[in-house]
Order: sequence, then structure tokens, then C-alpha cells
Amino acid sequence: MRIPDKLFVSLTECAGVRYMFVVAGFLGMCIMYALRVNMSIAIIAMVNMTAVNPHLDNLTHEPMCAVFNPPLETSHMEFAQVHNGEFFWTPKLQGVIIGSFYYGYSISQVPGARLAEIYSGKWIFGLGTGISALLSLLIPIAAYFHIAALIFIRALQGLAQGVTFPAMYNLLGRWIREEEKTLVEAIVISGINIGTVIGMPLAAKLSNSDVFGGWPSAFYVIGIIGCIWFLFWSTFVTNSPSEQPCITAKELAHIGTKEIDHSKKPIPWLKILTFRPFWAAAFAQLVGDWTFFLLLNNLPTFYSTILNFNIETNGYMASFPYVLQSAVGCFSGYISDEAIKHGIVTPIFARKVCNLLGRYCFNIFHL
Repeated sequence: MRIPDKLFVSLTECAGVRYMFVVAGFLGMCIMYALRVNMSIAIIAMVNMTAVNPHLDNLTHEPMCAVFNPPLETSHMEFAQVHNGEFFWTPKLQGVIIGSFYYGYSISQVPGARLAEIYSGKWIFGLGTGISALLSLLIPIAAYFHIAALIFIRALQGLAQGVTFPAMYNLLGRWIREEEKTLVEAIVISGINIGTVIGMPLAAKLSNSDVFGGWPSAFYVIGIIGCIWFLFWSTFVTNSPSEQPCITAKELAHIGTKEIDHSKKPIPWLKILTFRPFWAAAFAQLVGDWTFFLLLNNLPTFYSTILNFNIETNGYMASFPYVLQSAVGCFSGYISDEAIKHGIVTPIFARKVCNLLGRYCFNIFHL
């Protein structure tokens, strides 16, 4: 159903076209991470855990954590259901399947940034997320066909998603004023946490249901949602404010002109690689991402095999840390913008402090 032009123009004049971009970007981040984390949960239902972990068969079927699963007959049934999947993949092979996403993800980010500069951040971000959603629909077929096919599809998903983050930062630079950037960026990027918070319990619920045979629905449902989002994104979002036909002259002046021709500018690789702040930022990102993704991908398996949580409790518990992370991220973004606006701190100082607190507090609390 197409929104009437007059109604659409009226809505954008009231709310501001840039806010529509923020909402679409936030939803895209949500879907992207839901597509990423669903495997960490669904694999618990896919694998026959008792067969590949013989020590589990010697345990009582009473969960170790009675707070979440009281030792009743229902808990025995839930435990058995979690460990009764159809695939006999060893823990090492499960790690390869989950980690295969990052094989592609790690190599496409720098090319993705350049593609967004030369061509279109809108289409690089949109296609990266949309292709990842389409590939999600193929995961159940690949899993039944051969494990190599499953690993290949997951690696392709990572390759598609690797271009999305640099493309989004390119779009934020075009669409958002410098004075609003910290807060708006925090809102958009918080989609990764909200996507995790929604995606993990949703994948657990679907895997534990009879919809589309159980665990395959975790990939079908989220994949279909991603395809619907892509239609919305490709229809209403433009690469820059000046390309948006419904933007008002007032809002365009408020955002400012940021049209830069990147295609003819050579990349100063030598200066980049010998610039010490670049290596400091790269090291901070490396350390922060390593612990973040290690916990994101492995907590569900830990909760299942060590703490014996049933799959639905697992989904909620694994996603819980990201609720507060999202809230704190938006709040700190607002505080940073206000502090910079009033001259209390410089932008570089505010971003260093937020990065330091975010990285270290996340790791310390998980210990």
C-alpha cells in the first residue's frame, strides 16, 4: 500500500525527514543484529547436545540454577527438549559454524567504506542488510544439505553485513549536524543492542515452537522481516538530504550542505598507517569487539550446556545485558552533546571518555 504523496509530505514536514532516516537506520541495525544472533540461539535446538556432550547424559535433569528453572517435571522435559536436536555437530564444529559469519564480515568493511563514499551509502547499507536477510531464508536448506553449505551461507551473510557499518557512518555524516551527531549516532547504533534484545528471545521462542518445524522459523521469520524493511528503506530513504524530494528548505538549511566528491580523492594510505591515533583507535576497537562478540556468540551455549537453562530462558538471559547498554548509550550521547555544546569539554575528550567507559565497564561487569 502506497502512502499518498500529500500525506507523506505533511508527515515529513511535521516530524522532519532526517528523523525518518534515523528511525529507518535504527530499524536496519535492529534487523541486522537479529539476523546475526539468531544462529547462536537456534543452534541449541538444532544440535543433539546430549550426543555430542556425553557428560550431559550423566547429569540429573534438574537444572543447576533453581531460580530460573525449579526442579519440577516440566524442567526435566524442557532440559530434554533443548538437547534433542537432529544434527550431531561437535562443540568445535558449532564454533566454526557460529564463527564463519565473521570470516566474511572481517574482510568487507574497508571495501564497504570506499563503496559508500564513491557510490551510495543508502544502497550499500540497504543491500548489505537486505542480502543478509535473503541469505537467512536459505540457512535451513543449507543445514539439511551439507554443513559446508551452511558455513558458506553464514560467511556470505558476514560479507554482506560487513559493508553496512561504514555505509551507515557515511550516511550519518551527510544527514546529521555535528552538534547532534553524538546523540543521533547513539540512537541509531543502539539498534544493535535492541536487535539483540529482541532477536535472541524471538529466536528462542520460534525454535521452541512448531512454526515451520521449530528452529527453521528463527531464520525464516527474521529473514522475512528484513526483506520488508529493505522495501521501506529503498523507497523512503535517500543518500543525502538534497536528494530527498519531500525535505523542506528550512530543514535542508538546518542540516547544511555536505556534498563531498570522494571519488576523485586518493586515499593517503601511508599517512593513515603511520598515524598513531589511528592505531590507538584500532586497538581499542579490536579489544572491545573481541570480548563483545565472544560473549554474544558463546553465552547461549554456556547457559545451555553448563547452567542447563531451557532455550527460552536462555534467550532472555543472553540478551539482558544489552538492554542497559542501549539505554546508557543514548543517555551518554545526550550528555556528551550537551557538554560539547556548552564548551565544557571538547568533542575528542568526550568521545575518548565514552569509549573508555563503554569498553572497560562492559568487560568488567561480565567478569
